[in-house]
Amino acid sequence: MTLKIIGYIFYVIVFTYCYYFLNRRLATKWILILYPVIFFASIYPIKVWFDYIRPIYNEAFAESWLKIILMSVAGFCLFNFSYGIVNMMVKAQVNFHQTWGKPQLNPVKYVIDNATNIKAMFHFFFYTGGIILIGIAFLKY
Repeated sequence: MTLKIIGYIFYVIVFTYCYYFLNRRLATKWILILYPVIFFASIYPIKVWFDYIRPIYNEAFAESWLKIILMSVAGFCLFNFSYGIVNMMVKAQVNFHQTWGKPQLNPVKYVIDNATNIKAMFHFFFYTGGIILIGIAFLKY
């Protein structure tokens, strides 16, 4: 259980750094490219690690950690990918309203004026989901 707590704390630190600090420095297109590449590039090394550790430790321990690691990598990449999707969707909505909307209407004005707040709300929503979902995976397996 101690190993799982340490692993989860490590996941939270890395996820928080990437989600709130690294993603702010990356362009949206690089976020949308980088995280799927990380996901697909990490699957084979995880499989190699699983094949190496299975004979050393028992089968149940190795399978439990395989599930935890795969869920962590998948959650990390999925929720960071959603960061880029949120940026892209809010930018598209603001551009649409600036081009085609009537600025004097209250909902259109609200979206244009509060685009950063809308992004922050959705980013926090997906960040919380990334922390809670992987926490459940660490507790369950």
